[in-house]
Amino acid sequence: MRLKRVLLLALFVFIASCDGRPLYRRNGWGSATTETGDVKPNSYDKSGTEVIGPDGKPIVATGKTAISLVARSAASSVPRLSHQQWENTVKDLLQLPALPGQSKNFPDDPRGSLFGNNGALLSVSANQWTAYRNAAEAMGILVGSDAMAYKKLIPTGQNDIISIVKTFLKKAYRHPPTDDEVAQMVALYTSGTKLTGLSNATGAGFAAMITAALQSPNFIYRIELGTTSDSKYAFLNTYEIASRLSYAVWNTMPDATLFALADNEELAKADVFKTQALRLMKDPRGAALLKNIHLQGYAVNQFEAVKQDAKIYPETAGFDTGTLRNEAELFVNDVIVTQGKGITELFTAPYAFVSSKTAAAYEVSAVSAEPKKIDLDPTRRAGLMSQVAFLSNYSKTGGLTAIIKRGHYVAETILCGTFEGAPPSVDNDTQSTFKTNRERINALTGSGSCAGCHTTKINPPGFAMESFGPGGKWRTTESSGAALDVSGSFLLGTDTVKFDGPVELMKEITATSELHQCYVKKLIEALYGRYADVGDSNLIEVLGMASKLGMAPRDLFLYILSDPMMKLQAK
Repeated sequence: MRLKRVLLLALFVFIASCDGRPLYRRNGWGSATTETGDVKPNSYDKSGTEVIGPDGKPIVATGKTAISLVARSAASSVPRLSHQQWENTVKDLLQLPALPGQSKNFPDDPRGSLFGNNGALLSVSANQWTAYRNAAEAMGILVGSDAMAYKKLIPTGQNDIISIVKTFLKKAYRHPPTDDEVAQMVALYTSGTKLTGLSNATGAGFAAMITAALQSPNFIYRIELGTTSDSKYAFLNTYEIASRLSYAVWNTMPDATLFALADNEELAKADVFKTQALRLMKDPRGAALLKNIHLQGYAVNQFEAVKQDAKIYPETAGFDTGTLRNEAELFVNDVIVTQGKGITELFTAPYAFVSSKTAAAYEVSAVSAEPKKIDLDPTRRAGLMSQVAFLSNYSKTGGLTAIIKRGHYVAETILCGTFEGAPPSVDNDTQSTFKTNRERINALTGSGSCAGCHTTKINPPGFAMESFGPGGKWRTTESSGAALDVSGSFLLGTDTVKFDGPVELMKEITATSELHQCYVKKLIEALYGRYADVGDSNLIEVLGMASKLGMAPRDLFLYILSDPMMKLQAK
């Protein structure tokens, strides 16, 4: 308690004037200003990136997108670190052997963002501030009490206090500290033994400095105010560019290479920036990004095994959430990372990762307990939605398939349609008076206000998936013995998509512009940490075309990262 009471009093002087936002200068450091802080003529090109398709030909935007985009207010210029970013950054800043694990004590980040990094949704509540304060104190004591830990943070050949403070703050704040910030922190550092109760002066100094720095808005927020601007955009300086790139790909602070390129202002150059983006993408953390964006963007990380009566559905006897989710994640990683194939393959591939727990559902010979890649019948199975993890998740206990939820997944998650919430009673009726689940759903949603969306957009894709029972096993009749009708059509823009069964459904929708533009929209939101909007229309259109032509996900990522908007902050 002594550390908290005394150090917080000292911190009041250090950060009180911030009022929850960083002490920050628009000029004085970074590539868009001179040494005196005068504005340089900016050299950022705001024109769209030229995209070369897999066929080697340029792709030209027509100015029309197939999905709906809206105008939004400018993204936050001071986005808070997400909980995962906080964990990663503290680990890298303090050179810890593992994640600190402090975010388990933080209030949950708000919902509304697919990827958990949307700066417009991340704020600091009173409870969050208390959690940050407690975590900062814990990290300060952890490092300050361990000579081996704090010695790692002393710059080589520079063990004087000013050098220690300058080096640490530059990393913690992701930009060079001001002279005042250094002076204030030196005062805290030299008062460390009194403030912390630790006897070793160096350890106490680090404890005080770490506790203070981790509570500074300069650490908690990713500041993107820029140094020069025009009527629409602020032009990010090289330190802000380094942070934006690093958090986009690695979800953590810049490394030494990015800091060095920010120092010498090279990172503002398009070719240097693209080289660095490629370097980060080739790192294992870049591969993790590739996989995780697809897991989150298509809700694979939320799939659960819905329990069925194993006497009626014996193929489900070995199902558990961990097994099904692991098999789906292995499939996504194989398609996107290992093979470098795109969204079309993800939703049409006639193979899956199968273990002895799921083999019966796929009607293949028993394999090992560990999932193995197995070729499946291409006339029955096509991609993620034909796999057991998806099909079990989108079923109902009691042997019913969830037609509406399966169809809604296609209409909203895959095609970016927007729909109002359904009344709570929808899809809760029993099947007793209907021969088929399709008849039941048509009776529930085929008239009134529901019909507009359900009969033309949501239900039909769900009907196609009726070829699979609640455990994901292929079928041609329902449990009642009634024959299935898995044909249908639905509206997509002004076009009508017709199909007969799940394989044909996936073939048809993966050929649409909507699917590929929706995919690119998700990538933009993940990499930019904001909602995609009308300002992204051309990029979404051309990269949607590239995806449709078969461009690898990593190349799509690099185009998004290399777009001029990556170096701009909209006002």
